[in-house]
Amino acid sequence: MAVHFTYDGSTNREELADLISIVSPLDTPLYTLLEHVPSNNTVYEWVMDDISAPTTVGAKLEGADFTSPAASTRQRAQNTHMIYWEGIEVSRTQRLMNEVGLDDEFSWQEIRSGLNVAKQFEANLRWSGYDGGGASTARKMAGLLQWVATTGIDTGTPTVAGVSIADTYSSSWFDQGDGNLTRDELHDSILLPMFKKGAQIGDCIAFCPAELKRIISGFATAFAAGTGSAGAEGGGGRVNRGQNDDAIVEVVDVYATDLGPLAIAIDRYMNSSYDLTVTPPGGGSDFSVEGERSMFIIDPRFFQISVLDPIHFVPVAKTADSTQGAVVGEMGLKVLNPRAAGGGSGLTA
Repeated sequence: MAVHFTYDGSTNREELADLISIVSPLDTPLYTLLEHVPSNNTVYEWVMDDISAPTTVGAKLEGADFTSPAASTRQRAQNTHMIYWEGIEVSRTQRLMNEVGLDDEFSWQEIRSGLNVAKQFEANLRWSGYDGGGASTARKMAGLLQWVATTGIDTGTPTVAGVSIADTYSSSWFDQGDGNLTRDELHDSILLPMFKKGAQIGDCIAFCPAELKRIISGFATAFAAGTGSAGAEGGGGRVNRGQNDDAIVEVVDVYATDLGPLAIAIDRYMNSSYDLTVTPPGGGSDFSVEGERSMFIIDPRFFQISVLDPIHFVPVAKTADSTQGAVVGEMGLKVLNPRAAGGGSGLTA
């Protein structure tokens, strides 16, 4: 008797799930976290002022004439909106097809392009280098790297987005070069300079790659276990255990320091895809900022996204047997207080 096997069944219907799974991560932490503020020009400006530090010689003589203190030098800063768009085109015939997981190919491409544009802005909020643009050159905003690293290397007067930033309004940056990140370096070389410039560490978030997040978690867990280089440094660490005593807890999401609790967030945009060179103002050797060996620490209250045109769909006039359109946005980073930020590069395990 002849046996009919499935291997010979050319008429068997396929089993195909009626859905499409997205395999790429979609998180946009800065774009979601920071306040979005409207703007009405391609270049947007703001002004910063510094309050004089108190002294012990401020007492005044009884009956003395009033005098005015020295005038403060306010700082004007600026940045530019960056345009990013992604075009869409789907043929008329394709829109008539019965597709897996889709009612309409064009609608799906519109959603997909919107996600791509948001992710592009997310990456450039960190890594974009400023360019004022022109008729044949695209405008580029100054991202966190320029606002924090360039102003934080104390070698001269930096220029960010075409404007000289006085040292009074500079950030804090530690370039380790090539060595192991320790608790003392995180505290003394990154967090302490930020604190001395006025940053409230308890309101800050450290955005770092998974590799550095693991190192920081190890500061506490190695100490708790009584082993490892972190424990050898001295100081204290504590690992909170859950109800299940069989669980191994090796994570620190909030790093409690003498300067305040610092929130630690893994950032997918801090990775090996980004390897940029920073030229210190006023001279000095260039240094490399590699995404997977760096961290940005910011107080979100002083960082905004300036929006000239939010991300939205724009239809394009029909010129062929297809439907055309684009998802477009025009936004930029606004740093109200560079001293509320810091970070480091060359940080390794």
